Amino acid sequence: LDWFSAQQIGVLILDEAHHLKSAWWKVLIKLVNSSADLIVVSLTATPPYDASSLEWSRYLQLCGEVDEEISIPELVRSHSLCPHQDYIWRVNTDQKNIAALQRHDARLDKFQQSLASNYELLYLLQLHYWLDPEQTPNASEVLRYLDECLALLGLLKHLNKPLPTSLLSVLDIPEKHILTITTFGWEQLLQSFIKGDHYPQAEPIEEFRSTFESMLRSHHYIKHNRIKLDNTQKKLDQFNKTQERIGACLDIVTVEYNARKDWMRLVVLADFIRDEKYQLALDGLEAPTGAYPIFHYFIHHLPTELIPKTALFTGRLSIIHVDVLEVLSEYIEATVVIKTKQYSEHKDFVVLQLDSNRLSAAMTQCHAQGDLRILVGTRSLLGEGWDAPHVNSLILATQTGAYVSTNQIRGRAIRINPMDEFKVASIWHIIATDPNQGLDKLVLHNLAKRFKTFAGLHANALRIESGLDRLRINTEEASQLLTDDKSQDNGIQHANQIMQQRLEDDLFNLQARWQNALEKVEQHIFQKGLQVDLHKVDRWANKQGYIAKTRRQKQSKIKLYQWLVDGGVAVMLVATVTSFVLMTNHYDIKEYSVITALASLFLAWGLVKSYQRIKRHINKKAHNDAQEASNPAAYPLRLAQVVLRALRTAKMIQTPLNENDDDILIAEIKKGYYRFSLNQFTHKENELFLQSMYQLLEPIQQPRYLIALNNDVIADDIYAVPHVFGINSDLAEVFLQSWQAIFPKLATVQLLSTRSEQGQTLLLKAKLQHYVDDKDSITAMQLIERWE
Repeated sequence: LDWFSAQQIGVLILDEAHHLKSAWWKVLIKLVNSSADLIVVSLTATPPYDASSLEWSRYLQLCGEVDEEISIPELVRSHSLCPHQDYIWRVNTDQKNIAALQRHDARLDKFQQSLASNYELLYLLQLHYWLDPEQTPNASEVLRYLDECLALLGLLKHLNKPLPTSLLSVLDIPEKHILTITTFGWEQLLQSFIKGDHYPQAEPIEEFRSTFESMLRSHHYIKHNRIKLDNTQKKLDQFNKTQERIGACLDIVTVEYNARKDWMRLVVLADFIRDEKYQLALDGLEAPTGAYPIFHYFIHHLPTELIPKTALFTGRLSIIHVDVLEVLSEYIEATVVIKTKQYSEHKDFVVLQLDSNRLSAAMTQCHAQGDLRILVGTRSLLGEGWDAPHVNSLILATQTGAYVSTNQIRGRAIRINPMDEFKVASIWHIIATDPNQGLDKLVLHNLAKRFKTFAGLHANALRIESGLDRLRINTEEASQLLTDDKSQDNGIQHANQIMQQRLEDDLFNLQARWQNALEKVEQHIFQKGLQVDLHKVDRWANKQGYIAKTRRQKQSKIKLYQWLVDGGVAVMLVATVTSFVLMTNHYDIKEYSVITALASLFLAWGLVKSYQRIKRHINKKAHNDAQEASNPAAYPLRLAQVVLRALRTAKMIQTPLNENDDDILIAEIKKGYYRFSLNQFTHKENELFLQSMYQLLEPIQQPRYLIALNNDVIADDIYAVPHVFGINSDLAEVFLQSWQAIFPKLATVQLLSTRSEQGQTLLLKAKLQHYVDDKDSITAMQLIERWE
C-alpha cells in the first residue's frame, strides 16, 4: 500500500477480472479502498454470472456494473475472432450406466411402494393438523406450505380417502384437479413429518419418527438434513460419464480429419486426467472419460498416419511419440535436458519427465507447425489462458455447463490465426442419451444452459444468436432418436450424420455465411430480446379474450353515440322539412321564411358532415380492432408498453422517445413466435425492460405486489408486479398508473400487496393455476441475444 501510494498510481487495470471474487478480491479491495481517486478498469471475456450471490456481490463491489460489452458478432465482424460453429455429437450411455439407472428407479419405486403400504406411517401422516375437522387453515398458511398441502391431498387421493372440504375451499380448486402423490410429494410430506411441527407432540409418535429417520438415513435418502428420494443430478452425472464418450471423441477426430486433412489442428479437453488405471486394456474403454483414457484409446485406434502426431499434455503426465521428440527439443532451451522413460502401453511413445511450464510453449509450437495434429489435455491446463490461435477444432469432453468455464474453453479455438486468413473453427459438444429417454430432457436442459451463454451462427438461417435452438437439434429431421428403442441407434447415427454434413459444408461456406449474416441486419447491434412462442402460452391467448371484452364494451358505447347522432340528424331533417312547409303555407311570416330555411339547411349540412366524420372514425376503429384481434402479439405489445411507460415514469430509463414511435420492436421469427426488444436504447435499459417483461409474464413466483383485473378475479386476471417496481408502494403505484394509462379504465384494476389477506388469496389462486395447467411455461419464453 505504501509503495502504491508513493508512486501516485491513478489507473489500475485488472485483466481476467472474473477471478476477482474470493482470495484476490480480499487483496485488491483493500488496495482500491486505500485510494479515493483511483480509477479501476476491469476486463474479462466471461463475467462470473454463475458465481454465488456472495461472490457476485464482491465482484460487483470491486469491478462495478458492466459499462461496455463487445459481443462475439462484433469481434468476428472486425476480424478479431474467426468464423466458427458448434456441433453436437450424440452417443448412447453405456450398458453399465443403463443398468445402474434401472436399479435406481426400481429401488425408488419399491421404496415408495413400501411407504404406501406402511400402515403405521400412513396413519401418522393423516394426523396432520390440517386434517383435523376443527382446524381451518387460512390462505397465508397454505401458501407458505403449498407443496406440503398438495402432497397431503395427493396422498389422500392415492389412498382413496375423502379430501377435506376445508382445504379444498381454501385452495378453491376442484377435487378432480388434485394429482395423486408423486416422488416430490413424498419428499415434501416426509420432510414435514420428520420436522414434526404440523403433527401431535406425543411420545409414541416421537419414537416412530426417530426410528423412521434412522431408516431414511441408512438408505441415504437424507442429504444435508433434507429428504431427497430422487437424486436426479447425481444420476445425470453418472449418466454423462459414459465410456462411450471416449469412442465419440475418436469418431469426431475421424470426421474432422476426413474434412480438413493436413490442415487439422485438433484439441481434446477433458475435466480430469484419469490416469488411475495406468495399465489399461487395449480397448481403452475401462475408465471414465478423461484425458489419459482418451489418449490411450486414440493411439490404439486412430489411422496409422495420425498415431505419431498425437500427444498427451497435462499438468503431471505428458506422453509423446518418439518421432516428435527431436522436433520438440528444438523449441526448448538448449540448457534444458529432456528426460524420458518408456511408455509401457505403446513401444513408440515415451513419457516426458519435464515440468509442464517448460513444455507448454514447445508443445504448442509442435502443434502449430503440424508435427502434432491432435493434442489431448485438461481444461485446467489448456482451458484458460493458453494462447494457441492455430487450433481449428475443439472437442469438449467435459461435463461443465458453467458460464465462465465453457466460454473460456471455447476461446481456445475461435481466435484468429494470422498465418491462416481462411481459418474456420469447429467446437464439438458430446451428449449421452438414454435409450428409454428417461433423462434426455435433463441432458438437453443442461446443454441449453451452456448455450445460453454464447452466440453463434444459426445452422440454417442467416441469423446470429444465443441459445440451443440455433443448432436445430430438436427438429424432426435431426432428433429421430426420440422414437422407439429399435430405431434408437439409427436415430443417433442419423443425427450425427447431419452434423458431419454440416461440418463439410461449413468448411467451404461458413465464412461467407457469417459475413452475410453480419451485414444483412439493419442496426448492427447485438442485444437481448424476449422470444415467445405464443402457441405455448395459454395465458396470453386468454388475455386476447380480455381485449375482446374491452373492445365489445367500447363498441357498445360507440353504437350509443352513433344512435344519438343518427337521431339528431333525423330530427334536424324533420325540422328543415317543417320549415319549408311553414314557408309555403303561412304567407304572413314570409319575411322570416328565407332566413329560417337557410339556417335549417346550414345546420343540416353541418350535422351530415359530422355524421360522416363519426362514421369514418367508427369504421377506422372497427378496422383497427379487427387488426388487433387478428394479431396474437397485440396483447403482449400492450403489456410491453405498460412496462416501458412505468420504467420511464420511474426514471429508470432515460433514453428519449423515438420520433417514429417505434420504441418497442416486435419481430415474428416464425408463425406465432415473436421477439420483443427495445429500439435504440442502452444495453442496461434493454436488460431492465426485458427482465421486467419476463417477470410480468412468467408463472407467478413470490412478488410483493399483484395487479388484479375485474372484481370477480380468475387466475388469468392476476399479474405479478415486476421486482423493480415491488421495492416499495410508490413504485408499485407507478406501475398501476401505467397499466391504467395503456389499458381502458372499463374494468376494475386493483393493486394488492401479497402480505394482505386478499393478496395472499389471489397469489395462492395464481400459483394453483400453474399447478393445474402443469405447463412448462418457461420453455415458451426465452431471453435470446441476437445480432440485429
